[in-house]
Amino acid sequence: MYLTLKAGLDRLAGALYWLAMIAMLAMALHVFASVAARAVIGRDLSGTLEITAYYYMPFLTFAALPYLDTYGGHIRADLISGVLKPRALRFLEMVILLAMVAFFTALAYYGIDVAYDRMMSSEVARSANGFMPIWPGRWVLGIAAAVTVIHYLLRFIGLALGVADVAIPPEKAVDDAAGGTP
Repeated sequence: MYLTLKAGLDRLAGALYWLAMIAMLAMALHVFASVAARAVIGRDLSGTLEITAYYYMPFLTFAALPYLDTYGGHIRADLISGVLKPRALRFLEMVILLAMVAFFTALAYYGIDVAYDRMMSSEVARSANGFMPIWPGRWVLGIAAAVTVIHYLLRFIGLALGVADVAIPPEKAVDDAAGGTP
């Protein structure tokens, strides 16, 4: 059951990651088109700044969080963990995972609370052609943080049950596969 849940969550994290990459490409094309329009017709595309700030950027910032942790993309400080025995390292990893669950739970609660308030008040931003609704972009933080909470909880349960290993930084995995560092 654990492996099934982990596989499903890994697929969801991968989908969010690819959606973030699509948002990055869309943002680049949108900004390029706006700059090109300014050069050709003398004015920007209306709403480019608002769409970039309220839709593309939050998605780029938060949607890939579960994917980064799943595949070792976050920064890891090995100063302490590099000298610990396996049992102590597992305990440290579990404490860190609980701290991450607490942090991301608070972030998810805040993000969802703000998104709901902004949705109910129909939050808009003023653009060159009037007003643009920006409240839908507010949901990204809460949803991505909630998926990240589930990811960390699942990792914690896996460590507690002994069915998951402590995360290994990608560079160490490469070193180990190559026979160690010289």
